[in-house]
Amino acid sequence: YVYVTGIWKIRKYSSSWTLLTEWGSYGSNNGQFRDVSDIIFDSNNNVYVLDFTLSRIQKFTSTGTFITSFGTQGNANGQFMGPNGMTVDSDGYFYVVDRLNNRIQKLNSSGQYVTSWGSLGTADGQFSSAVKITVDTENNILVSDIDLDRVQKFTSNGTFLASWGVGAHSDLGRFKNPSSISMDLQGNVYVADTYNHRIQKFTSDGTFLNAWGSRGSDNGQFINPWSISVDSNGYVFVADSGNNRIQKFDSSGAFITSWVLSSNELPIHIFVDSVGKVYVTDQNDHINIFTANGVLLSTWGISSSPYFSDITGITVDKAGNVYVANANSYFGLKKLDSNGKLITSWPVSITSSEIALDSDDNVYIADSGQNRIVKYSSTGTRLTQWGSFGSTEGKFISPKSVYIAPSGIVYSC
Repeated sequence: YVYVTGIWKIRKYSSSWTLLTEWGSYGSNNGQFRDVSDIIFDSNNNVYVLDFTLSRIQKFTSTGTFITSFGTQGNANGQFMGPNGMTVDSDGYFYVVDRLNNRIQKLNSSGQYVTSWGSLGTADGQFSSAVKITVDTENNILVSDIDLDRVQKFTSNGTFLASWGVGAHSDLGRFKNPSSISMDLQGNVYVADTYNHRIQKFTSDGTFLNAWGSRGSDNGQFINPWSISVDSNGYVFVADSGNNRIQKFDSSGAFITSWVLSSNELPIHIFVDSVGKVYVTDQNDHINIFTANGVLLSTWGISSSPYFSDITGITVDKAGNVYVANANSYFGLKKLDSNGKLITSWPVSITSSEIALDSDDNVYIADSGQNRIVKYSSTGTRLTQWGSFGSTEGKFISPKSVYIAPSGIVYSC
């Protein structure tokens, strides 16, 4: 399902992008739209369309027949001001990012108000001017607030559970521009604390465990480490962008080895697949593939198809297929086989993003330019999105990274 701006229509495509049906027009009547900000689906394949300008949600059948709508403009319970993202949990409850009211609202499957939480501020449970929201497999809510450089965790009813980061700072457990997140098989979280030139390690609930690195070019030092990935053996790989190299550590931060990219390519994003191959994108839009010890196996995107433009993220599924996010491109997401042959491209409009896969190979995009997280199926169907510009609950200011834990919890910074 794709919303086409300018003609105010929802279009439904097959997985091979054959147009199946379309509906909608400009206006405020039932079945009309002004500024669609999100589309999601329930377990019965009904389609829910969130309208930023009209501050309402409309429900349709999968073929576009109007069923009902809920929500009006305002700040009372069940009303919205500029809603910009929504998602649905395993029990069928909806969570709406009520952007201009600086809150998250929870609705039941009939659209009736259940509860809400959030306000403008910096205390626990408050947000500053941007925030991102997602629902994990246990229906807890995890919020990465890049403006406040912290992560907050809530129950599905908005009860504050935990927070870590809390303000740009150089103290241990705090961050300056956290740009990437990864996780080991034990559930520990690793953060590339970019402007502090270090890596920090936490438990899954945010308890600080360890940190290593400082500004410099010696082994174990960094200059603006931009991306991080942990393999199945617990080894930590860091794209040390300012030093034009990849560094490899054990899970405690002990240096193992490093290798330099040729011709000052500057590594930007890194991902280690299930068999230990290391994929590195660089500033020249190449994809370099290495062994776990730095032996170059292949480079894609130099002189033959597929070409890439402004690569912002890369990940690999269980079958070895490679997904590449391209900013400022009509076909913003490309899927390739393990030999670099193009399988398909999706007309996904993104500006700057990292990407990740869950256990079902759904694709999550941290869309920095649009201040949101977007979820697609493995065939390119857009499933849901959440977030908008700002620092209140459910909003972001340029989310840089997204990571999906084995449990299904979504981490973003």
